[in-house]
Amino acid sequence: MVVVNDQNISMESLIPNVITGTLKTMLQTTPGPAVTPIGRHRLEYTVTEETEDYETRVYPCSTWLCTTVAGVYQDAARVEAFRRLLAYSQGENADAAQLSIKPPILTRVSSEGTGGFERKFIVCTHLSTSDGTTHPEPTSPNVYIEHLPEMTVFVSRFQGISCEERWTNEARQLAEVLSRVQDIRTDFYFTATYESPFQLVSGRNEIWFVHFDPDQQFAHTKPEHTKLKYGAQSLDIPPAVSTLMCFLMSYFAVISTLVNGMFNVTCLVKDNWSNIRQHAGAVSKSVQQNVSISTLLRTGLSVAGALWNVTVAVITGSSDTNGHLSNRDR
Repeated sequence: MVVVNDQNISMESLIPNVITGTLKTMLQTTPGPAVTPIGRHRLEYTVTEETEDYETRVYPCSTWLCTTVAGVYQDAARVEAFRRLLAYSQGENADAAQLSIKPPILTRVSSEGTGGFERKFIVCTHLSTSDGTTHPEPTSPNVYIEHLPEMTVFVSRFQGISCEERWTNEARQLAEVLSRVQDIRTDFYFTATYESPFQLVSGRNEIWFVHFDPDQQFAHTKPEHTKLKYGAQSLDIPPAVSTLMCFLMSYFAVISTLVNGMFNVTCLVKDNWSNIRQHAGAVSKSVQQNVSISTLLRTGLSVAGALWNVTVAVITGSSDTNGHLSNRDR
């Protein structure tokens, strides 16, 4: 709030409606037609066994929205796949419906590839059918709906940065444990994430190996059971280099998203430039007539100080009610 001639005026009233409306739409978090990138839906399963190294789960028949991406690193492939799946949820379907993406994001890592270092990744998000609703067919040829049969999976979980080296090591360790006690599929395995692929650090990452059943069929996989080679590299890459590459890929993914958002805002401003000029002129005239420079400076300094306190609190993870830094009990 700013004070103008002894009257309280909100900062929102000084901004053109075309801009405030756009910002409200972009920042909308209440339930409604806006698309939530990662919803809060939980895929149902039954835990039948727990050990120190893994747990055994039984998943019922389920429906998934999938796309196939060829690449070297699964994190980069998952980002590209997520863009395709997000486009489906934003209207690229037969009904032009706005839908939400359900966790987990499941990536099927296969022994198949296109040659060289590339592998084939099938990335899927869950489509809930518990309420009896049907899902519109995708309009993109790269996106398809797949029905998975009931399956028993052996799952290990880890937290933190999910770079290629970490995925490979976790999958190899679980495969070594299971090879001594369980009969598993060796031609593919799943990785599961419960956060956006643009988020570098995740609180829940999982490796799934499927129990081998000769009568069980999975689409988009070869019938023969070629033993899977963990990792895409023929050469040993140091963990530090792999982690750095993981950071760089995530960085470029975020930059790409920001550039896309800036482009959309630029197009919006261009389409409404006359209205923006008209509102800006009216606001400028009103400010010159009613708001003093000292008031604007004080308000700007107050806002800058508040933003600084919030930023420092977020970075350090601690703040008190007065906006000053304090150490939390650890």
